[in-house]
Amino acid sequence: MDQIVLKQYEECRQKLKQMRMMDDTLMKCVFKDCKPAVELVLRIILRRDDLEVKSFSTGKEYENDNINGLSVCLDVLAEDKDGELYSAEIIKANKGLTPKQARVCSSRMAIEMLLKEGDFPDHKESYTIFITED
Repeated sequence: MDQIVLKQYEECRQKLKQMRMMDDTLMKCVFKDCKPAVELVLRIILRRDDLEVKSFSTGKEYENDNINGLSVCLDVLAEDKDGELYSAEIIKANKGLTPKQARVCSSRMAIEMLLKEGDFPDHKESYTIFITED
């Protein structure tokens, strides 16, 4: 193996050794394209063995899509077989974590449901889950 490639490989290996699931980069890699992992985490947190994820995305970004120019990035956005939405946010430190942040995520999911389903009476349930280190 070329010395430069070997050095890059070792640097990457050392960075990976220091990462945990609370690290945004690693979390997105683990959940990306892995429905069973998303489904398992939601089942454990919600204590629902029957939860079946129909679709999901990781790192879903909504940049400046509202009147205030607020950007939102949902770590994991999932929809179950019944059309209910789940936003799981992985946050290393819960210092400064406020209910307002949960409302921002919930608001984004409400917009998704409005675009998909129409009027509010037809909306399914939605859940915002913060997974913090503490």
